[in-house]
Amino acid sequence: MASAWGGSWGTAWGDSWGAINAAPTLLGSIPNLSAAYDSGTYQYDLSEYFSGATSYAIDPAVEAGWSFNTGTGILEIDTDAEDVFGPYVVTATNATGNTDSNAFTVNVYVSALRGFGWLATRLGIGT
Repeated sequence: MASAWGGSWGTAWGDSWGAINAAPTLLGSIPNLSAAYDSGTYQYDLSEYFSGATSYAIDPAVEAGWSFNTGTGILEIDTDAEDVFGPYVVTATNATGNTDSNAFTVNVYVSALRGFGWLATRLGIGT
C-alpha cells in the first residue's frame, strides 16, 4: 500500500518491515594478537567482532606474506619474522555506512623456550 511516507509502509523508517538500517556494529574490542616466531600460519576471524557487515578493510596494509580477506574479515599471518606489527584498524562496511574497530597489534615473539628446543621437544611444548 502506497503512502505519503514512501512506496510501502515503513519505507521512510527503513526497510519494508520498518526496521531502521544502520552501519555495522562493533561488538567488542579486537584484542592484541600474538603468536610464537616460526610456528606456522595462523588465521584470525576478525568479522566476529562486528555485526551487520558485508565487507571489511584493514589499515595499514598487512605485512608481506600475510593476507586479509575483505569479504570474510579473516586475517592470515605467517610467523617467519619476529616483531610487533601494526597498530591496525579494521573497518566494517555495509550499504548504510561503516564502523572502525579499535587499534590492535600483532606480536610475533621469540619463545623463551626457543634456546632449549631439545627440552621443549621432549616435553611436547611448542618452541
